[in-house]
Amino acid sequence: MRTEDYILISDREKGMASAVPKVFPIALHAHCCQHIADNIQQRFGNKCRPLFWRIARAKKPKDFKSAIEILKKESLTAYLYLKAIDRKA
Repeated sequence: MRTEDYILISDREKGMASAVPKVFPIALHAHCCQHIADNIQQRFGNKCRPLFWRIARAKKPKDFKSAIEILKKESLTAYLYLKAIDRKA
């Protein structure tokens, strides 16, 4: 198997973020949505968790934009937390 075929999913632990590109430079490194949902619920309350899942499961850009705007209206701090997570387009 070629390393470009690897997909690594982590809980956003800082060591993984720096190690994965060094060890697997062309592999895809993704963040675990379950951990993000847990963090959002813990930091911003129960109401924000299902709003995050709506964002994470959006299949179309317009659905994503709509869902993230709903989160922004509910909790600006949760929205800013989510926007600050490093992601690739």
